[in-house]
Amino acid sequence: MVNDGICDCCDCSDEFSLTNKVNFCNELIDEYQDILVNGLIRNNIDLGKKQLLNKLILNENELVKSYNDLLREMDDEDEIQDIKTYKQITSEIIAFFEESLQKNKNHAEVSKRNQRDNISNLKKFFQKEIPLIMLDDKEGMKKIHSDIKTLKGLKEKYTIVKFMLVTLEKTSGVSFKYSQDLLQLDDIIERYGDEYFKENQFFNAVNIVKDSIYGVDNRVATYKLQNMKQNRQNLKGLTTRLDILYAKYDGMDLTSYIIDYFTLGNDKFNEPLKSTSGKYLYLLYPDGKLIQQSIGSNEEYLVGEIKNIEFKNSTIASHQDDIYQMMWKYVQGNHTSKHLHKSIPDKNSTISKELLNKNNIMKINIENGDECWNGPKRSAVMRFQCSSKEFEVVEVVEVDKCTYEIDVNSIFGCS
Repeated sequence: MVNDGICDCCDCSDEFSLTNKVNFCNELIDEYQDILVNGLIRNNIDLGKKQLLNKLILNENELVKSYNDLLREMDDEDEIQDIKTYKQITSEIIAFFEESLQKNKNHAEVSKRNQRDNISNLKKFFQKEIPLIMLDDKEGMKKIHSDIKTLKGLKEKYTIVKFMLVTLEKTSGVSFKYSQDLLQLDDIIERYGDEYFKENQFFNAVNIVKDSIYGVDNRVATYKLQNMKQNRQNLKGLTTRLDILYAKYDGMDLTSYIIDYFTLGNDKFNEPLKSTSGKYLYLLYPDGKLIQQSIGSNEEYLVGEIKNIEFKNSTIASHQDDIYQMMWKYVQGNHTSKHLHKSIPDKNSTISKELLNKNNIMKINIENGDECWNGPKRSAVMRFQCSSKEFEVVEVVEVDKCTYEIDVNSIFGCS
């Protein structure tokens, strides 16, 4: 709305009566760069294209095998228990704040904007101000930089966080289910806090962690830390070599390989693709059947069987509309940021063009499913958007009786 005291345009030009206008266009551009270019393109679309190459063409390549083996080994590494607990609790707290913000209908929009700032400050508190010991390439261990100089200051800020949790629980109607877990964070702050704020006492804190995880035999701790350090170094080297390999396939059209993958009887597709969405589990089997299964019961339906596969560069006329729509659903569903949640560029903007050119879409038409009660046979169109996920159903819409549109994040949309 114009002149309602809230800037909808990033230069605040819709609020002509305001004397203290704030221009946040540069902040918005920074968010586009961080979330869309770095997050969506580099960490999602580009990674999805590499994983698709691995699956369809490079699955027997020794370099790819070494890389995947190393990732599996690193996944199995022992993580310092306190750091693991800290990460789990902080993500649960942040998720609770965001859910509370969405469901809190009693506050004005201005209040919600303040709450978004609170969440941003909360993330900063957990990511920068609680000084936990972490693994590091150079020293074996390091501590996160802290703006707080005393344990007393740290505990006071943490008390405010707990007060915010209680307040939001009362006003939003969302239940915070992790109060017991929070006690573990109390203990971690108390246990390590004193060591962090004493000069020249860092190695004492390191030894506390080593002893609590590995026992008093520091030789074991040193060996495990060195092994972790070596693995991370090896991963960097393998990543660099893989990038050179991927560059040879840059711009290659993989549509024929994808069709071959989904062809009945092809031994590459030998396990069902699975994804949960809402109260259903979706399974796409190698024989081309898509099953919808109710979670918690034995009830299941045949949505249908694969009839054909279409790609944007051949048969889909409206591919840009599909990609644009799915792309922004993804952004809005995954990034509740200060401005980006409402500032959606149009299809002709520079950032949208870059995303549309980088992205792709694949459609699988599913037909001849189980008959609906007093209706037609089930059918669906599955729209695959390029993603680093192999098969993630993100939305299912019944566009007509027992006719579904299913949006999927998947490497198979990266042709």
